[in-house]
Amino acid sequence: MRITPSVAIVIPCYNHWELTRNVLTDIRNLTTYPDYRVIVVDDGSRDHTAGYLETEARELGLRLDVITQPNRGFSSAVNRGIVCALAHGDEYILLLNNDVEIWEGEWLDRLVAPLEGSRQGSALPSLLVGADYIDYNEATRVDGQIVPYVGGWCMMMPRSLPADIGLFDEAFNPAFYEDVDYSARAAQAGYRLLGLGEDSVGIHHLYSKTATDGHLDIPALHAKNGPLFLDKIRAMRGTASPSAAPKPTAPRPKIAFYCYSNMVFDDSYLDNQGLGGAESALVQLSRELVRQGCEVTIFNRCPSPSSVQNGVTYRFNTDPILFEEEWDELVLFREGVPLEFWQQVKAKRKVFFSTDQYTNIQFPWPTHVFPYVDQIVCISPYHRQFMLEYWGAPEAKTTYTNLGVHWPDYAGVAAWNAGPKRPYQLIYDSVPTRGLAHLADIFPRIRRAVPHAELVVTADFSLWGSMPGNEGYRAMFAQMPGVRFVGKVPRRELIRLQKESSLHVFPCDHHVEMPDFLPPCTSDGELFCLASLECQAAETPTLATPIGALRTTVESGASGWLLEGEPGSAEFNREFADIAIELLTTDRRELEVAAAYARWRAKAHFSYEVIAKKWIERMRNGR
Repeated sequence: MRITPSVAIVIPCYNHWELTRNVLTDIRNLTTYPDYRVIVVDDGSRDHTAGYLETEARELGLRLDVITQPNRGFSSAVNRGIVCALAHGDEYILLLNNDVEIWEGEWLDRLVAPLEGSRQGSALPSLLVGADYIDYNEATRVDGQIVPYVGGWCMMMPRSLPADIGLFDEAFNPAFYEDVDYSARAAQAGYRLLGLGEDSVGIHHLYSKTATDGHLDIPALHAKNGPLFLDKIRAMRGTASPSAAPKPTAPRPKIAFYCYSNMVFDDSYLDNQGLGGAESALVQLSRELVRQGCEVTIFNRCPSPSSVQNGVTYRFNTDPILFEEEWDELVLFREGVPLEFWQQVKAKRKVFFSTDQYTNIQFPWPTHVFPYVDQIVCISPYHRQFMLEYWGAPEAKTTYTNLGVHWPDYAGVAAWNAGPKRPYQLIYDSVPTRGLAHLADIFPRIRRAVPHAELVVTADFSLWGSMPGNEGYRAMFAQMPGVRFVGKVPRRELIRLQKESSLHVFPCDHHVEMPDFLPPCTSDGELFCLASLECQAAETPTLATPIGALRTTVESGASGWLLEGEPGSAEFNREFADIAIELLTTDRRELEVAAAYARWRAKAHFSYEVIAKKWIERMRNGR
């Protein structure tokens, strides 16, 4: 008996339930291929699509996964579907529009056949197959050269392709040029493009609803995405635009980060002693800025007067060279400083990089720096909104950058001696006061239902110096079966534990009350939550509360789950434990799909390579 490879049919949809219903019915009634599943990604439909997918579509009897997300566009929708297919282990992935008509039972067999036929022994096929014929007279041209492509309305790929070239570029959202770009990237990676033709496959593309239902500004999208695609294809070929004049080599941008704080650290602390989220972000962002061509100096309380580590120069924050040199950008990191400081340092641009609700006790009001800086950079949309509403920051000056992860730390397993996923291991790796006490009640509930469940607790107050409270938290879990309270660990050990865990549990109830000498206010304490992002990069989704910026760091229902309620209450603790139990047992597949998506999302949107690139663009563009 011939074993057929499994195929995932990914169908993105936005409104037009009747089209989605028709294509699902065609697939169910006509498809003769034996091993396939259907993954429908509802891209924020405003009609009844979401409800019908859970009722009528389920009644068809298909192997069906339904994913819902806010309306983001074609690339985002198919990326969610591709990640789901990869998590399922499907060998081939077919992207299929909902506006197609199927009339041949062997349509899927005919799309699979070229991929199977292109195998060489056990090697994976290097072929991208579609139902288009490429019209070389009408094909997209770049500088007079034809760019053949496989249309995204019916695109069959081996699972090796996204592993080799990544997913669709979401810069093309909501639509247009994303399939041409993906085809070009596939061709550059050595994949052959094959257009079979609709008649040969037994499928017909009725029309493109994105182009005809009026919800998109088509000319504007072509004006945006056309040049973006041309720039990318020229970069692939190493050619410049014909009209572009040669540009002189620009000098390396000189950036000075100034830390007024007395906290002692340098680059070596990240890997050997551990750092809090803000200092960790500064070290890793600086490393990546250097890799992307910047000259970076950090002025802080470093252990030695001057050193260069991973290309970044560290100097005492009293070093007079700060005032002697001229900088392209001066970045005041986290803390307030005397006003004279701004007048004495020579810099083309001056930036306040805030990572907290308020600065230090000596200079608690960030408002005094607002008139002297060109930009105020926060660390999340939530943090930016707080800065605008509480501190009255000038809206035009105030922006945000995400914190991130150094992707090479999470790209491989062997580099950090991480073992395979421990299927029942949970991890808590934030400050103890941000919700750890609730796990003293929640984890035993989980353990009773899942006897093999484990809880690893990392991080403690010693990351921020000597603070009281560590021993009390350790005592809370000392006699609890299944708990390992390891506290602060070197970074490589933290990453290993994050990678080996299956679920990051964070019943966060962290709030910050302003000191008495400031206007009264209680704010959500999580301005980003780097711990959650790092776990997601390690393929460990987060189960948390939707407090502060966790709504940004965690995409609920996709890269993790956010539970409303009051941590510590009997109702919340019971529901939190129940969700964790289901994910570890009956909903294991949902956990695995979320893990795959969390990892991709962390790399695509939160790697320091991406963040540093945006930082440099912001610096050069002045916004």
